[in-house]
Amino acid sequence: MSYSTESEPDIDEVRRLMERAVRGYGQLVESGQAVPVLDADHRVTATDAARAASALLHAVNLEVFELALWETWGGRPWQTAGE
Repeated sequence: MSYSTESEPDIDEVRRLMERAVRGYGQLVESGQAVPVLDADHRVTATDAARAASALLHAVNLEVFELALWETWGGRPWQTAGE
């Protein structure tokens, strides 16, 4: 996807990419891989992350409380086994 600050991204393309990214990440985690979500030199802001996370939770009808509860039960795919 070519993204420039001069033009808006295509909504349908963003939806397809988001679904592929989320499903792909889930599959990698299921296979036991600790996968960093972003490269060290990413340009994602905290606002970008909050907007995307909020939209994903809403899309799958999951409340922030439920996410926090899941994390207390060990659902932390970004951590490696040693952390």
